[in-house]
Amino acid sequence: MSYTLYDLLHVLGKKRSLEFLDSIKKSPKSYTQLQKNLNINSKLISSTIKELTIIGVIVKNKDQYELTKIGKKLLKKIKPLRKEFEVK
Repeated sequence: MSYTLYDLLHVLGKKRSLEFLDSIKKSPKSYTQLQKNLNINSKLISSTIKELTIIGVIVKNKDQYELTKIGKKLLKKIKPLRKEFEVK
C-alpha cells in the first residue's frame, strides 16, 4: 500500500511523532523504554506506534522499534526544515 505526502505529513504533525522518531534514531527501543524516555501515556504511544508503522517509517523487530530505511531517510530530509522553523 502506498501513502501520499499528505498522509506522511499528517502523521508527522501529530503530537510527539518526531520526538518518538528521534528517540529511536540511534538505537532501537522497546515499548517500555519509549514510554519511560518520552514520558507519555500508553494510549498515545500505542497510537503513535501504529500510525508510524502503517506509513512505513518504523518497524518492530523482536521486541524493539526501529527506523526503517524510509524512516532514516525521512529524518535526514526534515532536519534542515526543523532547524529553519524551530521555535526559539
